[in-house]
Amino acid sequence: MSKIRVSRKLFARYRSIQAAISDAPAGSVIEIEPGIYKEDVWIDRYIELIGAGPKEEIIIQGVKQPTIEMGADYAVVKNVTLQQAKRNQSPVVLAGRGSLVLDGCDVFAGSGPGVSVIGNSAEPVFRRCRFFSGKNVAVLNRSRGKVLFEDCHLSSDSDIAVIFIADGNPVVRRSTITGNPGYGIFVDEHGEGTFEECNVFGFNYSPAVGIDGGNPYFYRCRIHDGGESGIVIHRGKGVFQECTLFGFEKELPAVRVCNRSQPRFQYCTIKNCKGGAFLFENEGSGLVENCDLFGFIHAPAIIIRTEAHPQILRTRIHDGNREAVVSTDHGKGLMESCELYGFNGNIVSVTHSGKMDVLRCKVYNGNEHGIYMAQKAEGIIQDTEISRFPRKAAVHIRQAADPSFVHCRIHDSRLGVEIIENGRGTFEQCLFRGLEKVWEIHESHPAIRNCKDEHEQGLELPDKPYEFMLSKPLSDLFRELDDVIGQQQVKEALREAVLYLDYLQDRKRMGFKTNEPLNIHALFTGPSDSGQLQIADIYGRVMREMGFLAKGHVVVAGVSDLIDPDPAQTERNIRSFARQAQGGILYLHGLHTLDTGPWPAPSAHMLFSLLEQLLEQEGSEFALIVAGPDQEMNHWLQAHSRIADQLQNRYVFTDYSPEDLAQIFASAAKEEDYTIHPAASPVLLREMRRLWNKLDTKSKAERVREYLQKVKAHHSRRCSRLPKQERTMEVLTTFLPEDLMVKEKSDVQPDDVSWLKELGDH
Repeated sequence: MSKIRVSRKLFARYRSIQAAISDAPAGSVIEIEPGIYKEDVWIDRYIELIGAGPKEEIIIQGVKQPTIEMGADYAVVKNVTLQQAKRNQSPVVLAGRGSLVLDGCDVFAGSGPGVSVIGNSAEPVFRRCRFFSGKNVAVLNRSRGKVLFEDCHLSSDSDIAVIFIADGNPVVRRSTITGNPGYGIFVDEHGEGTFEECNVFGFNYSPAVGIDGGNPYFYRCRIHDGGESGIVIHRGKGVFQECTLFGFEKELPAVRVCNRSQPRFQYCTIKNCKGGAFLFENEGSGLVENCDLFGFIHAPAIIIRTEAHPQILRTRIHDGNREAVVSTDHGKGLMESCELYGFNGNIVSVTHSGKMDVLRCKVYNGNEHGIYMAQKAEGIIQDTEISRFPRKAAVHIRQAADPSFVHCRIHDSRLGVEIIENGRGTFEQCLFRGLEKVWEIHESHPAIRNCKDEHEQGLELPDKPYEFMLSKPLSDLFRELDDVIGQQQVKEALREAVLYLDYLQDRKRMGFKTNEPLNIHALFTGPSDSGQLQIADIYGRVMREMGFLAKGHVVVAGVSDLIDPDPAQTERNIRSFARQAQGGILYLHGLHTLDTGPWPAPSAHMLFSLLEQLLEQEGSEFALIVAGPDQEMNHWLQAHSRIADQLQNRYVFTDYSPEDLAQIFASAAKEEDYTIHPAASPVLLREMRRLWNKLDTKSKAERVREYLQKVKAHHSRRCSRLPKQERTMEVLTTFLPEDLMVKEKSDVQPDDVSWLKELGDH
């Protein structure tokens, strides 16, 4: 590899970078000494441009064209400062093809973008760089190639955005995005974008993130401290996972969702924002799942209005000065398995023809009402606990509001239910206790059926409401689900999904309008061999009992079962498995490897295209479950949004704990008529912790199965040394502590007496 030196010194051989490039063989390293180089650099071959000194003193300033323009397949630029001339509106860096690696550089633009990525063959990599534009965007992305920003600092003083994604899916990792007065990140209609562990802050006049028809993915990002909303979504989607939003000062919510947008917020925290957490309006929808929302002083945590209809699942909403959730002006919403508490206003307020369904929630500890319904409000409140309202009624209904309360528990409050001013409502099989007074009804006519005060003889509600609500076969399947080892979160999510489907069926049967399709396709993410197939089997039988599937059986297929070098054969394979799965479940694993593995691209395209067709067919005769590792599947779903849209039921599996592994061992041993002596339990748990911490490519469940075989071998050797008359049934079927003390070869130390004795016995 030849080296060339460029210097501004008077007698240097090369005083121009472009001249050095023109003379450099491919693969050369061009070292650039401190100085100001006023030239447009065109890279047409594989070279490395490396600053030889402090990058602040090595300045390349474009004249009429981009300062750096990429025209080769691969090149590297390191440790330099790139600028534009004052009247130059070209981008400082133009990546139109190939892989340009920009490492440790400062990029300063005046009128044009800092970097512009165009053309689908462009795959640049930007690491440890600073990008700034005074009057334009720092980054403009119009490429669907693989674009990566890593550990960068991006800012702009323009009124447009710091990062503008017109098209493509650039990846931005561990980067800081800040500036004023434009957006931080703006994703246009055809744009996507993946943002991982980024810090986005300091936007006082525009939202930190704007989505107008795009579909980006944010993972573990911090979006905070601005004068506007943190996120605004028009006609778009977007997935936000494990993100934190806080410190937005104006009377605007942290997140605004409108114009039929459908974002997903999962495992996010939103706190201490003056305008609340969410505003859903103008037919906006979306999903808020497993989030934590708190610390809202000047506005409700969530407002739903003007035909918006979000779903809020398994979310904690707490500690605010106003309401927790407001549905008004024809807003609709669903809350399921949420916990709402600690508000000075009404916790759930539904007014002006709003609708709110509240399923299996806990609503407690407020200074006003728990549930407030007025002005023709409607909704189903089912299997919900409402308690600890010392000043006012736990439930207040007025002015032609007509909600339904089913299987609810209302307790430990001054007043249970207050219905006035022509309020309506239906109360079925509700339980009241710890109240000074249960009912306060004036000029109203509610329907009250089979409700019970704790001091009266009447209906007893079971501890698990689903046992009361569902048929015996379904209740039996739920109990079988309870017996599955580990995966508590998955089991709870599956129970809730089944109950929700049951609830939608009830609404349909009663004639309520619903635009929501009954979707039973699912996504399983997490470590392999952690109970997915066992859960899939129960899922199929549950769907059969509910009438969604005719058989409920499970057909398993991997990528190697489906893909063939011939696309036509691939199509035949897929259709064959789909026929086998009719009436049941088609369980596919390994699909995430198709984008990166050694599979023929035409065959992979055929598979995805056919899956999309099968999933989008109305009245599909099978349910699809797609399984794979968590992070890989999240990236895969971003690239295949049509399939992702159909996989609405998502279950995150976690690795087994040592305690779970002990249960797996005991269950497998029991299947072979072995028992574990009580004195051996501490030894078993210790051995499971050892297996859990062991560095091994095998799954943890597989390690347990191998360990059981070794324990059986130890047990057999111990029993073989006993006289025949002492080999009782109890001895032959009981594992003692010494049977469980299995040493691996890697655990043996030199001169290990017990190991030498073990060898001697053989």
